[in-house]
Amino acid sequence: MPKINSDSFIFRIGNKVFDVIAVSLLWFVCCIPVITAGASTTALYDTVFRNIRQNRGYCYKGFLKCFKDNFKNTVQASIIFAILTVVSMWDISLALGGGSVISGYQITFFILWILAMTWAIWTFTLTARFENNWKNTLKNGLLMFFAHLPVTLGMAVIFALSAMLVWDIPVLIVVLPVGGMLLDSFMLEKVFKRYIK
Repeated sequence: MPKINSDSFIFRIGNKVFDVIAVSLLWFVCCIPVITAGASTTALYDTVFRNIRQNRGYCYKGFLKCFKDNFKNTVQASIIFAILTVVSMWDISLALGGGSVISGYQITFFILWILAMTWAIWTFTLTARFENNWKNTLKNGLLMFFAHLPVTLGMAVIFALSAMLVWDIPVLIVVLPVGGMLLDSFMLEKVFKRYIK
């Protein structure tokens, strides 16, 4: 009886799709306790770069190992970004004032939140690729934010579109975390190559 070729194109695509869904869900679940969002985002980037892009090792093991290894170094930054999110959402809800019409204030606070989350992406992707303490990584994330504005704007657009799509179509949470980070990784790795000794 013939064996199924598990190296066939169909199996490889099926495995990638399964990995994307599983890692996206892992990221989402690990972000539920807010203080773990940084470790989860760090693990997401590491997994996308090493396992999904470069086909190194198993996605789930890689994600969980990176999450565990970076948990302590990301808690403080996670809390800072959680506070920025709460303040932004509070301001957006105040600007709404019980009405349903979108105001200029809401758009302004939404843009500020997107920019804060883009700083968070810089911070946690730096954590995934470089060793440093959380304060220096947070500072370096902000420096990178301004030093590489075209990349920052690209990541902000990807994050904003992903956030709006998940808001409108919640089931997309199973693909957009990996999809968005994959797009980010192509821009970020070009930047990171300049800083790797």
